[in-house]
Amino acid sequence: MDNDVTRLERVLRFEPEYIDTKPLIIEKSDNDILCWTWNIANLGWEFLGHIKLISRHKGRIALLDALKVTSDSFEGINPPEIAYPPDFEEKAWMVINRFYILRKQIIPVEISLKQKGSGCIISFTDSENYTTIHEVEIESVPDAITTLRAGYLFQTTIDNFMTWNVYHDIEYGDFEALKPLVETSTALRTRTKIPSLLQNMLEPEDDRIKLVLTHDESNCPVVKRGMKKHDSCWIIISHEDNMLDLSDIPSPLNGEQVYATLASGKIYSGSQKYSFDLELIPEYGNSAFSVFQEDRWILRLLREQGMNLIGMPVGSFIVSKEEKWKVVVNVEKTHLTWVLISETTGRQYGDGLVLIQFSTLDSIDDIVEATTEQILSHMTQDDLVDFELFPNKLRSLLTSKGLK
Repeated sequence: MDNDVTRLERVLRFEPEYIDTKPLIIEKSDNDILCWTWNIANLGWEFLGHIKLISRHKGRIALLDALKVTSDSFEGINPPEIAYPPDFEEKAWMVINRFYILRKQIIPVEISLKQKGSGCIISFTDSENYTTIHEVEIESVPDAITTLRAGYLFQTTIDNFMTWNVYHDIEYGDFEALKPLVETSTALRTRTKIPSLLQNMLEPEDDRIKLVLTHDESNCPVVKRGMKKHDSCWIIISHEDNMLDLSDIPSPLNGEQVYATLASGKIYSGSQKYSFDLELIPEYGNSAFSVFQEDRWILRLLREQGMNLIGMPVGSFIVSKEEKWKVVVNVEKTHLTWVLISETTGRQYGDGLVLIQFSTLDSIDDIVEATTEQILSHMTQDDLVDFELFPNKLRSLLTSKGLK
């Protein structure tokens, strides 16, 4: 079977003249990545283009599928002041041959974590024959994060190069709180407090508590300065039912800090550890709830907690305060369904369709009254379009369907 290894082996053995080595310099500048190549004629570095990293995987830890070079304008970009490496050809061939040797010995593995003493055993299992080929004992949380998020490990005793997918090939077991720390760099970038030892993640928890996540408009750059991105405008507070001391958590936070603090499902107050239920204010179904869908880190957190949400354009929550809703009704023989649709954004309110069964109601007037009351329990009449006409319209619709 022809694959990367066999193709490389064929070229190295029989067609080495087809391998062209060329010195490149890749330079990261702000949010741009620049590429330069050596121009033999001019004996200097020549701008090749801007580089885009292409990967099918999410996050910052992933194998690259390709590099795309775009030859855009390079006005004002100065070439790097680096001399041409005299031994480049020799080193390039050493790297190619080393890659070939290692590539032949790559073993895709699956990883599992199991508690042992004050730490854990990380087991590496061959994905093809399901045999454990390596184990590592770790006690430190930073060591566990570094090992797991690498995506590869060279096992010297058997000269194997093990690789795994950070997002799909790790079973955390009792250490599920490690998952967001491995899959993202948020804790590191935001300097969020995390346990130093794995045993701290396993210590008994105090009572489950309630936390509240709310949006702080007084600090919101979208509200105050018309910016197109949320920043430090989120607040995590303890619910009035438990009034926990959260002085270790800064306030307000940006979205990434919120994710780093809450994604593990655990919260720390002093030396105490708690699981928590998260309450959102404004609550789901409220027209201003869309603010939680405007920040990618908040949105990711809520999706991981099981909420089926789509992203919303920044500033939607401001528009939503002026939102007007229309009632859409569908009548069947045994029931009707109704839903509220925003005339501003076209989105559905809350969970969508609401069902009313006719079997429990005696007349059209009862159906109209029950439906009207139910709608007004979700939305005020001031927020509904022409709702004063709704009862008569519904009565006419029911009559046209043969109901009495």
